Amino acid sequence: MRPPVLADADDIGRVHIVAWQVGYRGQMPDEYLDRLSIGDRQAVWRQRLTDGLVDNVMFVAEDPLAGHVCGWVGVGALRPEATADCEPGTGELWALNLEPEAWGRGIATALMAAAVQEMEAQGWRRAILWVLDSNARGRRFYEREGWTADGAAKIDVERGFDLHELRYGRALAPPEAE
Repeated sequence: MRPPVLADADDIGRVHIVAWQVGYRGQMPDEYLDRLSIGDRQAVWRQRLTDGLVDNVMFVAEDPLAGHVCGWVGVGALRPEATADCEPGTGELWALNLEPEAWGRGIATALMAAAVQEMEAQGWRRAILWVLDSNARGRRFYEREGWTADGAAKIDVERGFDLHELRYGRALAPPEAE
């Protein structure tokens, strides 16, 4: 795991879209998923990496077999729109995306470990993430990694259709005293 560089932007954008198109098929409208543009998302990531990631920290994973970025994870401070009830000292796992060809190979677990380590290094005592309630595969993964549903739910209507999401949380280890 390593921080991304500008040269990773196209792989990150490709992974972002392909992961959604395969992983969310049947959970989001096909028309929406089919309209997602790899080129548009790559441009967004080129801009974000050029400008610098000021609101979160990101790590990428390289596929040891194919030699390209195959996944990424982002963590940061709580996004205020749906986290008003979280206690101080809570960080958020914003996203974890992995190309389908890399599923089941331990790469997501390594990305999650890097994310948790980063959140702990930042001094957060707790972490949250949001997951679609219909995302059984993702929920099983998060639960295996020590996350549990905390009872909070929301409906995201940002894309023009309802996405029912559950909040998961986990305790983080305090940083070691030096």
